[in-house]
Amino acid sequence: MPLAARLAPGILLGAVVVGAALLRLVGLGEQSYWYDELATLNVTSVGFPDLLDAVKASEATPPAYYFVAKVWRELFGDGEAVLRLLSAASGIAIVPVVYAAARRRICLPLFVCSSAGRPIGCSTGVTRHGETPACRRATSFTLS
Repeated sequence: MPLAARLAPGILLGAVVVGAALLRLVGLGEQSYWYDELATLNVTSVGFPDLLDAVKASEATPPAYYFVAKVWRELFGDGEAVLRLLSAASGIAIVPVVYAAARRRICLPLFVCSSAGRPIGCSTGVTRHGETPACRRATSFTLS
């Protein structure tokens, strides 16, 4: 395989990651806090021992994000841009993961497929090609 053909996917991925970073980072701190960001600040303002109770009292979401956000806030502060940077960095970091999964045509167990108009979870039974029939349909539908 020629060198250009081997480098093309990496160059494409790099361009997509740069584009994702630009979309997420430009103007990150220009707006004031939104309601959900204020809720995150409120929950993460308590100490680590009380964090789980604070999440239970005010949020219906799983607490893992708030533990990460608490560490992030302790390390970097609580300005608008700094708080949003956690989500932006996560969004940027997931781009190569999704690319690799799509390239290898992997179906993650939590991947949501569509069958007869109803959302279903992919089964974990694997075919000889390393993918489930539902994921093969979803991959061919979404990537074609």
